[in-house]
Amino acid sequence: MRRRKRAGAGNDEETILLATRDRQGNVRPTRTGGGRGHEQREKGRRRHKEKDASYDERGKRRKYFADDDEYSLQDLMKEEKYSSSEDYTKPMFKMTGRHLEKLNADFTLDDKFVSSAGKRRRRNEDGDADDERRRALAEHKRMIDSNLAIDSPKLEKERIVCIGLKVYLAAPAVTSLVSGHCQLVPCEHTTTTLNLDEDVWSEMKIFRKGIVAMFAARGQDVVFIENAVRLSRHPHMVVECIPVPKDEGQVARLYFKKAILECETEWAQNKKLIDTREKELRKSIPKGMPYFSVEFGLGGGYAHLIEDDRTFPTNFGKEIVGGLLELEPYLWRKPERESRAEQKQKTIQLKKLWEPYDWTKKLDRE
Repeated sequence: MRRRKRAGAGNDEETILLATRDRQGNVRPTRTGGGRGHEQREKGRRRHKEKDASYDERGKRRKYFADDDEYSLQDLMKEEKYSSSEDYTKPMFKMTGRHLEKLNADFTLDDKFVSSAGKRRRRNEDGDADDERRRALAEHKRMIDSNLAIDSPKLEKERIVCIGLKVYLAAPAVTSLVSGHCQLVPCEHTTTTLNLDEDVWSEMKIFRKGIVAMFAARGQDVVFIENAVRLSRHPHMVVECIPVPKDEGQVARLYFKKAILECETEWAQNKKLIDTREKELRKSIPKGMPYFSVEFGLGGGYAHLIEDDRTFPTNFGKEIVGGLLELEPYLWRKPERESRAEQKQKTIQLKKLWEPYDWTKKLDRE
């Protein structure tokens, strides 16, 4: 946690809860420097090295690691919960690259690894925590700079149709592909559907049910599209909700299936087409991999693991829908960003359509 003064707000301070995201997209609280045993380690640095008292006078082992008496069971459980396999293998890789100390009958190879692990952990714990805080601050800055987070100053509030507990419904900032085109966006910064918490995912499904019912009353089907690419930049996920006529909706599966099978290279390392009708998207694709997914109403759809997200088109799904509906190429290739007045008018029309299905009015927000 970090506090900083707000500009032009006197002595008011803003509290920021820092979090770290690993390669798999899992989010955990940032470790802080110090902690239990920190004062003892600081005193130990000013003294000469003492012999590791792992055994008592009778030769009976008192402890197995040099820091056994510095951490409580709660500290160890917290570390186990928020650590990954990389945190354990990194010190071992560093140790194997160094020369072994002189070994004898009283100081075996096992004792060498135990002693080196304890020393390395104490010496690098504060430095690793500082590096982790710096990375968390940089990621927090990227989240603030995102124009899709609900608390971001860059978000155009005119586009918001309604706000739930964890998800909000909004109109696109650019020219809509068709009338009724809308977006589902999580309120907090999340990169993909696979990284959503269970409560956020449950609310996302509630929104989808309402959107399907809204367009079904107009005699339309709806296609949900997500393009999760360039995940190293931590983009904010968006699910495009595009209505299509009933006739085109029946053949949309064939269009998307053919397009996915023909995309990218002919020889792929992963399975090109993944059917999500029997097993949902979150259980069909591993975390941390770029993918494209399309779902047709509430009946599931298809997913595709992207081999090279640097060359995969970001408008892949919109291009297929545009070809299906025979739309002008500029609507999906390079759509123009609309003015605030146009966005507001578009949002008003969506609110009228959504009003009979707006379940967020029944929420108790207190």
